[in-house]
Amino acid sequence: MIDYKEYWSTDKVALANIKSDVDNDRLKFIAKCVGHTSKLVDIGCGQAHFVAAAKDECWAVRAIDPSDVSKIACKKNNIDMIEFEQIKDFNPFVITMWHLIEHFEDPLDYLRKLNKQVDVGAWLFIETPNKDSRDARKDFEHWWYNQKEHLFYFNPQIIKATLEDAGWKVI
Repeated sequence: MIDYKEYWSTDKVALANIKSDVDNDRLKFIAKCVGHTSKLVDIGCGQAHFVAAAKDECWAVRAIDPSDVSKIACKKNNIDMIEFEQIKDFNPFVITMWHLIEHFEDPLDYLRKLNKQVDVGAWLFIETPNKDSRDARKDFEHWWYNQKEHLFYFNPQIIKATLEDAGWKVI
C-alpha cells in the first residue's frame, strides 16, 4: 500500500479553509439525493476541504485518513478524526470517498467491511477516475489519472459490479 504520510508530506499542505466549486457541487448532489443534512464520514479526507465544507453546511462530520497532512487540516478546521472501526459508533447516514478506492489493494474487501460498519439505508458516494473516459481511451499512458499510486481503474460497469458484490445497492 502507498505510504500516504510520505506521499502527502506536510510541505504540500495548503491549509486555506476554502469551499471549492467541486466541494459545493458534491454537497448539492448529496443533498439532492438524501434530502437533508445528517451525519457524514469522509474517508480519505486529504486536506479536509470537502469535510470542512460539509461541516459549514451543518453536517455532523468525521474524517478518516492516516496522513499527517489530514490530521493537521482536520485539527485546524475542528473536525474530529476517527478510525475505520469507529464508523459504526458514529452511525453516519452518508459516507464519501473522493478519489480513494483506486488506491486500495483490495477495493472489494474494503467495501464489504465498510458495508458492515453502517446501517441499512446509509448512502455511499464514490468518485473515481473512469478508465473508459474519452481521454483515457485516447492516450492511457499519458492520461492524467494514470498514476503509480492507482492500483485499480474502474469504469461504470466495474464499479457497479464491485459495489453490488460488496453488498451495496447501486442506484
